[in-house]
Amino acid sequence: MNIKLIITSLFLFVWYNACSQHEDIYADSLKHLLSIATDDTTRVIRMAALCHDYGYIDYDSSLVYGDRAIRLAEKIFFNRGKARVYFGLGCAYANHGDLSKSLDELLKGLKIAEEHGYEQEQAACLQGMGFTYKTLSDNTKALQFFKRAREINQRTLPLEGLDYIVWETEIGISNSFQNEGQWDSALIVLQAILIKPLPLVWRAVGFQALGDVYTLQGDFSAARSVLQQSLAYDIKNEDFYSISWASISLAELYKKMNQKDSCIYYSKKGLEMAQKYNIVQNIRTASLLLAEQYETLDVHQSLYYRKIYDAANTELFGANKVLSLQKILLDEQDRERAREASRLAKQNLQRQYLYLAGIVILFLITFLLFRNNRQKQKTNAELHLQKVEIQNTLSQLKSTQSQLI
Repeated sequence: MNIKLIITSLFLFVWYNACSQHEDIYADSLKHLLSIATDDTTRVIRMAALCHDYGYIDYDSSLVYGDRAIRLAEKIFFNRGKARVYFGLGCAYANHGDLSKSLDELLKGLKIAEEHGYEQEQAACLQGMGFTYKTLSDNTKALQFFKRAREINQRTLPLEGLDYIVWETEIGISNSFQNEGQWDSALIVLQAILIKPLPLVWRAVGFQALGDVYTLQGDFSAARSVLQQSLAYDIKNEDFYSISWASISLAELYKKMNQKDSCIYYSKKGLEMAQKYNIVQNIRTASLLLAEQYETLDVHQSLYYRKIYDAANTELFGANKVLSLQKILLDEQDRERAREASRLAKQNLQRQYLYLAGIVILFLITFLLFRNNRQKQKTNAELHLQKVEIQNTLSQLKSTQSQLI
């Protein structure tokens, strides 16, 4: 283990022991925002934010705030608030490993947002569904949802409390390209957002995603540089959730570099943080890394971590979860088919309206041409009569003139 790794280890150890104290301060600050709310709609919005934020660090508290927010939103008929709460709950369930419940809550939020025209909430739920499908390794479907969210983001201004959706959506698009092996496309997306003045928390996430792409491309020096920067930002931000992800990304890098000690070290740090905050997907990834690394070093340790992996894998993709997930996916497919049928029906109706409008316009043009032609004929007839009258008058004048002579 080199000097740089030892220093990092000591720093992380000191920092980790301070986490519990920080969590209380963080929770108090969030609760303070709720306590100073002056009306019920604001209370719902802030409880929805608490539900979402706690979904990454305190699952039980997330559900408590989500339940309170939903009941209050229903009481005051605040549909926008309900859509936000369902989004927060969807994210919390996804982080906890219950993907069927995640999709169910996100679909509820999306339905409300679509029915009432809340575009920013639509974008939030769509990108949430994108990340859930990414977890299911359905990157094609994930990319479809991310791109729908991006379309909304590009034509609307972000609302307070959902301003991060723009960056999260772009990271999701990059992740999906990366998982599909489209590394150049992933880099283009990341470079486009990293040149902008991002909040530090999202710059850290962007660097982590960038490091993952460099790792896959085999550019280990660039990967290590940006991943270490990402982890440093996460520690500075005290972003426990992202520290788990950055640590696992570093472990994946060192696995590719065949540096077992470093891979094991960062895998353990990623697993430790994932277990502390019950990030099931990361528990699964980190424990599998450790089981693989210990296979040739310590069989007992390898089996120990394999058991942790099996438990996390069952929690994510066990038989009961799969059955629930299949039902939700079928419901979502039915909803998508209904949405597509509605879109086609509207499109056909628009075509019919355009056809009828064309007929009406053609009729009006024909009528105007006919009217103009009749008017022209009438004018020509009148002119002809005037000409005849003038000729008759001239003839009479000539006849009178002749008689006078």
